[in-house]
Amino acid sequence: MKALFQELGLLLFVILSNWAPLIIIPLLAYQYANWYLLFGILFYYVVGAGGPLFTYFTILCIPVWIMNGFSIHQYITFYFFCALCGLFFMHIIGEVLNQLNAVNVNVNGVINGVRAHLVTKK
Repeated sequence: MKALFQELGLLLFVILSNWAPLIIIPLLAYQYANWYLLFGILFYYVVGAGGPLFTYFTILCIPVWIMNGFSIHQYITFYFFCALCGLFFMHIIGEVLNQLNAVNVNVNGVINGVRAHLVTKK
């Protein structure tokens, strides 16, 4: 039973880390009345997916920070942190899915098992 809740917690983490930027970034854009912040969603998913894009974007950011100073109020810094969070969470999701596959856990089977357990408890 403990393993079931751990696997369900990992599944919940995967779902939330995929949907969180679609909720948090628009709320920030609304709060600060700055709709350019919505491009952070694009940076979260595209640049944060890894590969050479994150490296190129980091190389682009460093001279900007050297010339203008490091401030979270710059768009490029906000986009960098969106991409960094995307890279971080996509890496964690990949590791979680690899571990679930290594122990032969079928995610749909876990969900169906939880549903069956809840139905029998009624």
